[in-house]
Amino acid sequence: MADILIIGADQGIGYYLTESLLESGNRVAVLDIRTDHIEQLQPKYRNNLLVTKADSTDSNSVQEGVRKALECFESIDIAIHNACICTFDSEPETDLDVYRQVMDVNYYGALRLAK
Repeated sequence: MADILIIGADQGIGYYLTESLLESGNRVAVLDIRTDHIEQLQPKYRNNLLVTKADSTDSNSVQEGVRKALECFESIDIAIHNACICTFDSEPETDLDVYRQVMDVNYYGALRLAK
């Protein structure tokens, strides 16, 4: 059994990864800006799932989420940065601010977690 922290698990790959990890007996702390989907797993995994609202673009928010996970689990064996923003528009149609936001979540968000 491992204590795992995942940023970005309210839906998609992160959600299904969390569900699979919980089914395998792990404890999982999920940090996400939205939590309505992942919270649906709480009744089944009450003792093994911690859900905390956190924003990967905010260092204080990430630090607070990690602090809560450590308070609950006492350690974190694995940290997974899964938060992401995808842009599917063509480059000429995508504003530079969109790329800044993508980098802030996808790249710098991972660095915030590592710190």
